[in-house]
Amino acid sequence: MGGRLINFHHPTHALRFYQRRGFVLAALHRNALEESRRLKPEIPLVGLDGIPLRDEIELEVILT
Repeated sequence: MGGRLINFHHPTHALRFYQRRGFVLAALHRNALEESRRLKPEIPLVGLDGIPLRDEIELEVILT
């Protein structure tokens, strides 16, 4: 059994948080936020660290 999540907001902070908890990179969805912004236009163009928000990062963890 496992869990998955997709994150795009504040990518460096989120990666640190989830990797410390055993999550690993499962996929990178390039330019996925173009579609997400059509559904939710309030998604910012730039994150906290000045990093353009374009891609979604998919992480997974195996739960035992």
